[in-house]
Amino acid sequence: MPGSFQSNGMWGVPRVPRSIPVVRNFDDTPTGAYQYYYSIALQAVDGSGTPLPGAIVSLFRTVDNSFAGLAVTDANGNFRLAASQFIQHYLVAYLTGSPDLAGTSVNTLVGT
Repeated sequence: MPGSFQSNGMWGVPRVPRSIPVVRNFDDTPTGAYQYYYSIALQAVDGSGTPLPGAIVSLFRTVDNSFAGLAVTDANGNFRLAASQFIQHYLVAYLTGSPDLAGTSVNTLVGT
């Protein structure tokens, strides 16, 4: 039966069909674990307001700290990440350099 498997009877496990998760695609696009139809679009800047190009920005769900998405800022420090409008999120940004820069947002961001 496609999309399921049956266990063998070893170790007392009955032969009961179990569902198998379906993998939708294998591409190199950094996407989140969740599919959202709204987004969070911001600009990463340092303490003096200078844009931070090439920073890695990770999106997490506040409720369970699960990973929800990844982006790299463009030449002007801008990025966009898909996010739920019903679940609060927070961002963690990191830029390798001399010195390295890092920061975290508030944990009440929602997609719009």
